[in-house]
Amino acid sequence: MKTLKVGWIVAGLMVVLLAADRGKAAPPAAGLYRIQSGAYSECCGFVQVPDDYPLPQTNQVYVELTLDEQGTSARMAFLGDDLHTVSKAPQTAPDIGFTFYLTGGVVYGGHLQFGGEISIPENPTHFYYTVSNSAAGLIINGIATAQICCDIPTRFQHTNVLAVPIAADDTPMLSAPRLSAGGAVQFTVGNGRWGQTNVIEASTDLVHWTGISTNVFAATACPDCPFISFEDPDSARGYLRRFYRSYSPP
Repeated sequence: MKTLKVGWIVAGLMVVLLAADRGKAAPPAAGLYRIQSGAYSECCGFVQVPDDYPLPQTNQVYVELTLDEQGTSARMAFLGDDLHTVSKAPQTAPDIGFTFYLTGGVVYGGHLQFGGEISIPENPTHFYYTVSNSAAGLIINGIATAQICCDIPTRFQHTNVLAVPIAADDTPMLSAPRLSAGGAVQFTVGNGRWGQTNVIEASTDLVHWTGISTNVFAATACPDCPFISFEDPDSARGYLRRFYRSYSPP
């Protein structure tokens, strides 16, 4: 019997990182992680005192980590609560600043090291991040700098960010629901891969389910976080309750 991988609108799968054999720490595993705690700060601009924010925040809820086929190179993205928007700092300056999609990470035993320079003449940036395993999950520390005009923050830092795995494979994940201007339910399906088929079903009693949409994860600007945006026009009809689930056929 084939097993379907089903994602629910309100549930996520928690797994525990396994330590490598022979007493050596395993490198962080690829997958989707949810931020549990930590701190983020921005500095400096005109005001030299940094702005500190506890995590998670709306624009930093998930961490997407991927490894190449050889397991020697890594990529990492800080994603918003919609499961696909990559965090940008500062958010008020869309054309400048730093985007937290880090590439070229090197695997060193039990940790990953990201560091380098993004050569953009108008906005040169540097970053240095470490991702390591702990008994609770991933621990992320790092700092990024960007040459921006004097009144906008130029240094961005993550401190002791704890992120726990919520999916060990490509099981679809559903974001929190939201309402459109017309009152229809909208949500985002994430944790897929390019070209993967996804089916969305709806129910009013959690017993009888009806397929209402079939989609394919399309290529996106972020190769590691394709997503499907969904809106259910029938939800505006005034259901007392309506449940959703998502799965990818085997």
